[in-house]
Amino acid sequence: MANNKVNIVKGILARRNDAAIMRERQQELTAMVEANGADIVALATGLKESTIGQYVRDRNARISLTAIDQARYVFNHPQYVAAQQK
Repeated sequence: MANNKVNIVKGILARRNDAAIMRERQQELTAMVEANGADIVALATGLKESTIGQYVRDRNARISLTAIDQARYVFNHPQYVAAQQK
């Protein structure tokens, strides 16, 4: 039973399309930059502004899900949303 689960997990990971995942993160990051500016996105992600610029331009960027999640949290926070509406 455990071996079957191991094989299933290995198969799932082998079929994962990392390039597509990174493109989706890059598109989301680019949208954040367009909406909020690179300086604010850098602050929200905890990354340097130069790193944000590199991630937006680089075709093979390896963008951390943690950074994206942190920015999502900030940009969807009621306090930030309210500030955007003023």
